[in-house]
Amino acid sequence: FLTAWLLASRVHQSLFACGALWNPVVDLPAMYSTTDIPEWCLAEALGPDAPLVARWPLEPEQLLELYARSPISKVDSVKAPCLVLLGDSDMRVPPSQGRTWVAAIESLPTPAPVDAVEYPGEGHALGGAEANAHAMQTALQWLASHLRE
Repeated sequence: FLTAWLLASRVHQSLFACGALWNPVVDLPAMYSTTDIPEWCLAEALGPDAPLVARWPLEPEQLLELYARSPISKVDSVKAPCLVLLGDSDMRVPPSQGRTWVAAIESLPTPAPVDAVEYPGEGHALGGAEANAHAMQTALQWLASHLRE
């Protein structure tokens, strides 16, 4: 979530040469109805006074606020290369979140370089020993190559 925001921030983007996103939250309205932690989405977007359980469906104003507080709302500002690592069985942050980020960047007139790796059968932590080791090695190699440029 934070890495996506920093990459999309017009104020701070010059500080970052690249960013690696591990099962990122990028679209709060989409995540709200597909996650096992919908109350986190409300708290993140609507603040400490957000209801822990909202009436479904959300009000249009709530959806607009969730979107405005989502990194996807500023994706057109992303200039730095991105690596997205996804567990395709993640129930906490559905992999559609990362796929949306990749697709949005790739659809820009001048897209930033974006690479994505999905791990079959893996959840939010990419907790399988093989997947976790591969994700860590991939991220380290990717970061090293992009920070040398």
